[in-house]
Amino acid sequence: MGAVTTMKQKQIGLLQAGWAPEELQVKYGNYPQMFRDLFSDHPELVFTDFNVTENKYPCDLHDFDAYLITGSQFSTYDNEDWIRSLSQWILACFEKKIPMVGICYGHQLIAQALGGKCEKSIKGWGVGIREYSLSGYAPWIPKEINTHRLCFSHQDQVSSLPPMALRLGGDDFCENQMYHIEDHVYCMQGHPEFSKSYMHDLLMGRKDRIAEPAWSAAVDSLKGENDSRATAKWIRDFLFLK
Repeated sequence: MGAVTTMKQKQIGLLQAGWAPEELQVKYGNYPQMFRDLFSDHPELVFTDFNVTENKYPCDLHDFDAYLITGSQFSTYDNEDWIRSLSQWILACFEKKIPMVGICYGHQLIAQALGGKCEKSIKGWGVGIREYSLSGYAPWIPKEINTHRLCFSHQDQVSSLPPMALRLGGDDFCENQMYHIEDHVYCMQGHPEFSKSYMHDLLMGRKDRIAEPAWSAAVDSLKGENDSRATAKWIRDFLFLK
């Protein structure tokens, strides 16, 4: 009998900064479940959830190999104690060079906490599947990939990147779609954890909040491809750099 090899694991603290609409949670689960579904092909990533809106955190920064900060219905500039606490956690992780992944709101708050700027866009909602150009360089993204497609649902966006950040992707609507800082920060505005069916149902529930023609264009965009699985692998490879 051959030797049995044990797959190396990474313990990831999933910092939940918001929640899916209650009416959709029955079918799709909340954000933690969506991320578990996203990384179902990567069991080497083991997630433990912390609802930071209730100021729940690991006992120590070093309890986990890395942290992932989710999306949220809040804005980074809202006057909330838990947002200030999470910003301090981000600064502490950055100082210790503990890897962080930021998705949508997480992407925005990490940028803001590290000296960038996030604000509501005058261009309105960014919704549906959007394609944007890739630029810059990161070792976990294949060099031959020039464009990327993900689900989006946001009004706020990062208007200026923090010092040391390298822009990895963007378009005319949102210049700073994706960025990284060395090998310990990787952030994106898009939602790789959103399936096309979830995005569809989310849009149906927001028809009265998203003006035309943006709403109809977003629904129509769901006929296209969604690169969420490729993104999951990129995040996985980023987390295994260390």
